[in-house]
Amino acid sequence: MRVSDAFKQYAETFGDRVHVGTITDTPEQNRSLITRCGEEFVRILDGKSKDWQSDLPQLRADLLRLLERGCPPLDIIDFMFACTRGRNRGISDTLEAIGLKGDQSLSLLGRLCHLTADKIGLLNMPHVPGPLSFLPTLLPELSDEDRARLADDFKRLPDVLQLFGKLLTIYSPEAARVPAFNELMEHADLTLFYILLSFFDAGYPTLSVLLRTMRHVRYTADPRAKYVRRFGRVRVKSLQRDEPVRDPLRETALQRRLYRFLSDNWNWRVFLSSLVLQYLSPPPLKPEGATLRVALPALIRPTR
Repeated sequence: MRVSDAFKQYAETFGDRVHVGTITDTPEQNRSLITRCGEEFVRILDGKSKDWQSDLPQLRADLLRLLERGCPPLDIIDFMFACTRGRNRGISDTLEAIGLKGDQSLSLLGRLCHLTADKIGLLNMPHVPGPLSFLPTLLPELSDEDRARLADDFKRLPDVLQLFGKLLTIYSPEAARVPAFNELMEHADLTLFYILLSFFDAGYPTLSVLLRTMRHVRYTADPRAKYVRRFGRVRVKSLQRDEPVRDPLRETALQRRLYRFLSDNWNWRVFLSSLVLQYLSPPPLKPEGATLRVALPALIRPTR
């Protein structure tokens, strides 16, 4: 599969559920952003970007080698987006204080938000006899101005509920998270991407060039994009006052980051490696067209 075709398939398959920019983007806006990123990525591969010449030979060679050895192109794209999006995946651990217990509760609440939003949206349609049709009768005590304001709030309610449901899949309050899982979520996408690449005899140099390229692609495709946390260059602590800014996506920086995490959490490395092996081994435990990140629930809890 050509890289351009892979980006098009990714946009068509995941454009309505994997947000590569901001979570408030519509599916159409999200697909458009994926498409623009794909076009810019191909421009770089074709040597048409003056800003990306020095790393081009390595990018071409590494990407070709991965595709020839069977690394799924949709996974490469999915992880490049995930590792440069500027925020970590949130987890839902325990919210017992308000009657919610664990990931399943937040997942259920998110689905209920989407279901409720859909039903309220139908009730708000002009030809359906929902509450909006009878506001003057139901709330005669309100002035016309107050009723109009309330009607506008009701019309916005489905969109707000949809957004709230999406947020539940990303964030949970810091106090509700277990520190060990916080650390895992901070490194999960990067670690999984590294492990996936290692199955195809690629390592930190390939990981670095792919992520730096995608970071450049993101800024080029949407220069005004605002992310929850910067994924660009950051200044790190150093004993030398005049040391230049280091790039967290450089090969050595990625190697040190993952080495520290995996050295302290060897059990996670073994577990995540087993998931990647399951994902790559027949028979497939995933829906057709799914990526490793999408297939994780099925891999963690295989059907008996």
